[in-house]
Amino acid sequence: MNFYKVIAKIGHRGLGKYGDMGLYLAAESFVDASNQAKGFPGVRHHQADAIDSVKLISEKEFVVGILKTAYVSLSYHAKNQQIQTLDKIETSIADVDHFDTIEGKMLKNFCNRYAATDDIELKKKIDEEFVVWANKQLEQEYSDNENFSR
Repeated sequence: MNFYKVIAKIGHRGLGKYGDMGLYLAAESFVDASNQAKGFPGVRHHQADAIDSVKLISEKEFVVGILKTAYVSLSYHAKNQQIQTLDKIETSIADVDHFDTIEGKMLKNFCNRYAATDDIELKKKIDEEFVVWANKQLEQEYSDNENFSR
């Protein structure tokens, strides 16, 4: 299993108009990553050039990418006390058997704890802990990297 950053064309912005989105995926190959990306909502999968690029990345880049991608969700859910952040992230890492970095192991741990309970209040608590941890990771990444970008 490898980690990839895929830039895909997205949106319903009119004929010939689109935006792009960075997707962080765990896949077996470049082709597998590209095919996974085409299945994401909003990706212009019917276009032959729906995928702009596929880049092999490190595990840490993958974890930080997942957190950056979820940042809007993290902020929204923290404000509204919703419980969907980990639910969405868990599906992104479900196929990853194990992580080698501490960041990956922590991410997997949060997702496993979240998935292991049906107690709504406990899910809320785990999600809140996750948001705090994720924000610290992003702050650290921002301070370590001058070129912090999606």
